[in-house]
Parts: sequence; structure tokens; C-alpha cells
Amino acid sequence: MPSGFSVGRVLELVQKGRESASSAERPLHFQIVVDPKVPRWIAQTVKDAFVPEQGGATVDVSGLVGAVRVAPGVDAALVLAGGSDDLVAAAAGSYLGSGVNVALVAESALDTPDVNATEEARQLLSLVCASEKGALVDALAEWLLNVSPDPVAAAANFAFCRQLEVDRLINRCALENAGVGAVDLIHGADLPIMTGNQIKLAFDIAAAHGKGLSADRAVDAAIMALAGLVFRASARGILGHVPALKFVVRGAIGYGGTVVSGRVVEAKIRVEEGTLQLPGIELPDVPAWAAEALGRVSSLRPGAAAAEAPKPARLASPSAGDGAGYVTYD
Repeated sequence: MPSGFSVGRVLELVQKGRESASSAERPLHFQIVVDPKVPRWIAQTVKDAFVPEQGGATVDVSGLVGAVRVAPGVDAALVLAGGSDDLVAAAAGSYLGSGVNVALVAESALDTPDVNATEEARQLLSLVCASEKGALVDALAEWLLNVSPDPVAAAANFAFCRQLEVDRLINRCALENAGVGAVDLIHGADLPIMTGNQIKLAFDIAAAHGKGLSADRAVDAAIMALAGLVFRASARGILGHVPALKFVVRGAIGYGGTVVSGRVVEAKIRVEEGTLQLPGIELPDVPAWAAEALGRVSSLRPGAAAAEAPKPARLASPSAGDGAGYVTYD
């Protein structure tokens, strides 16, 4: 165990793992309103993107044929614009008036109408415009993560924004560790802080992939702890040759080491779920003692025994007036 870690610190990290896992299960609610005149490729792209992978997310889809009903507790909304300017503007205004983030989706900003709203309400309005599928998916991912009450939950539910959220998590943790490494206020105190940050990062990356707390996460934590020791030794070796640059070296090692270890954990998780193939490489099985230990710790969460697995999203029949090929997730 790295110097500076205690039983209390380990339990604290396990609690952070639980929090990360719970974040992936946070309920989310989005509404999508489809202008009948919207280009079919935009409608199809949005339809394919907003398919929840977890049971806690709800996506309501309806056709734009009249006044929009703003669902109670909705987190954000999309209005797909295709030329019905008055209806699109009225729909966006309804969401803005209710204090809900809303995005107008179109091929060009020229295809979106002016929305009558106060300057304060306009802060909730976004334009998501693109002329081809890849660019639209990227723009939707950035918008969704920016407006979602829990970006990790959004990434766990919607694969199209997962990579961007993982990139953000790794970069945020790397910057924090760079600062901790560069400022050596108490000699030796940086290692447990930086390693703790990296272990929390591993839990967050797993949660963004919809993974809960399990024995595999113990392996991720071990990877991060080992990486912390390796990069610390590397920093000491380099500083022996350039002591005058210690702040630069420590900061650079803190940042680079976090990025490398984060990418290793990300790759491991993607191999587990089958979205990344590494020919000729097989991940070792989790030791039985690690699986049993983490299982006991996880069971300490109140109500864990009674918790039910999240139910998959249920597809209801499309209602009259819905955009072609759209269904309502409830």
C-alpha cells in the first residue's frame, strides 16, 4: 500500500467508488420534439443517438403538431427544426419559459427561427447545427454533457457522448494532479492525494461506461496505485539530474502519468465490454480473494441486498403525429 494510505483512506476511496457507480444510475429525462419538415438524416441521427443503455433514463419523442407539453422534471429538450418556424419558436419558448435547457437542431443557423425570450432565458437556448452526421453527433455530445445535471450519467446512458466525457474526466484529473505534484508543500503528501485522485478517476471512467462497483474495479484501482508508484520513482530519477526544474518535472509527471494510467484503465474497460480489440492480449482473471473482499465491502451499502437491477428502457408504440420512425421511451 502506498505510503500515506490508511484503512480509513481506503474506505473513503471505496465510498467514492459507490458514489461514482450511483452517478451512472441517476435518473435523467429528456424530450425531443420533431418538426415534420426536418431533414430525414437529422431525425435519424438523433433517433439513433438517444437510445438509453441504462434503465434510469427517459427520452420522450413527439411530433411538432401544436403546443408543446413540458414534462415535469425534464432535464433538457431538443427541438428538431425543419422550416415550421412559428411552431419551432413556440416550442423553444415553452421550454425556456419553464427554465429548461433547449437546443434547436438544424443543418444551419439560417434554418432556425428567432425565439422570443428574455435575455436571462436565452442563456438556456443553444443552436446545434451541422451539415453531416459525424459533426452533428459531436455537437450533440458537447451540448448534452454541458446541460446534463450529471455528465457521467449521460455518458453511461448515451454512447455517443461517452468518449468526450471520459476525455474530460481524464484531463480534469490530470490538471489537478499536475498542480498537486508541482506544489510540494509537505514532502511525501502528494503521493496519496494524487493516487487517490487517480483511483477516483478509474471509478468515474467505469461509471461513464455504465459499470458498477465490482471486482474488476479493484483491478482498476490496483493499476492506478501501481502507476502512482512507478511515476513517482520516475520523477525522482529525473530530478536527480535536473533539480532546478523540480516544479516543471513534477507537474509534467503528474499530468502525463495521470493521462497514461487513465487511458490504460479506459482501454481495459473497453476490452471488457467488447468495444476494443487487442489481438493476442488476454486480461488476467480477478483473484478470488479480491472479488470476495470487494463484494463484502460493497454489501455494506444500506439497502444493497434489496436493490434491484435497473430495468431496460421500454419501447412504447409511436403516437400519431410522431416523426417517422420515432418511438417514445418511457
